[in-house]
Amino acid sequence: MNKRLIGYWIATALTAFVFLVGGACDVARPYFIVEEMEALGYPLYFPLILGTWKILGGIAVLLPGTRRLKEWAYAGITFNLT
Repeated sequence: MNKRLIGYWIATALTAFVFLVGGACDVARPYFIVEEMEALGYPLYFPLILGTWKILGGIAVLLPGTRRLKEWAYAGITFNLT
């Protein structure tokens, strides 16, 4: 297997893992997420929306054969990280 391809899948798997776990945490809304959202001035429903999109983005980057969907998912991940 090509070294670039291995590097791509390692980076993709790590990115998907971070967003899947982070999204699940946002959807579960533990006390520290609620406290942080209140401190930032966001409404309490915002973690649910953000977490749902994180989970969907994490799934999208792992799906094979969905090039356009992956492009949008990576764009959303970039926007979220910046």
